Amino acid sequence: EAIAQQQFVLHYQPQVRAGDGQLVGCEALIRWRHPTRGLVEPDRCIPLAEEQRMIVPIGDWVLREATHAARRWREAGRELPVSVNLSLLQLREPGFAEGLKATLDEAGVPGRLLEVEITERMLMNDVDAVRATLAELRAIGVRVAIDDFGTGYSSLGTLNQLPIDRIKIDRSFVRGLPQHAGHAAIARAIVMLAAS
Repeated sequence: EAIAQQQFVLHYQPQVRAGDGQLVGCEALIRWRHPTRGLVEPDRCIPLAEEQRMIVPIGDWVLREATHAARRWREAGRELPVSVNLSLLQLREPGFAEGLKATLDEAGVPGRLLEVEITERMLMNDVDAVRATLAELRAIGVRVAIDDFGTGYSSLGTLNQLPIDRIKIDRSFVRGLPQHAGHAAIARAIVMLAAS
């Protein structure tokens, strides 16, 4: 109903390079503009959407909106990659990569301007199928990031087999930086792992 009544909206969170503050991309974050409850945060509605298997059409809408935003920015002279969080249900959809390619083509956007984010927990569910889908996405130029890294239970061996472009360290490890020595050590280790 919220999709049909156009109650969802995307907010774009800037991604900046720490060294110089340069804008390097953005992340599309969904919000629900409920007619009586106001702006509903995703943690209040996305789990229910996943449970009811409505996350697939919602996710398709997010991908369409995000790719069209990337096109508008490109037409305005700014190639700005946009990141979108995926659900495991989306990733498991038959023909997901082909559908995403069609979405990119419809928007007139090259794959390099889209990054999909998955979580470590998603990697633990049927690694072979996830790897195959991620490889299909990479083949069309889409970048792949692991979100909330450090909170799941992925093995280093599994990570080594996946086409990952970026690792996003979970906020619980970066919130206290640089003062918290333990968090700094964990963040440093993850950065070294990612570079390797």
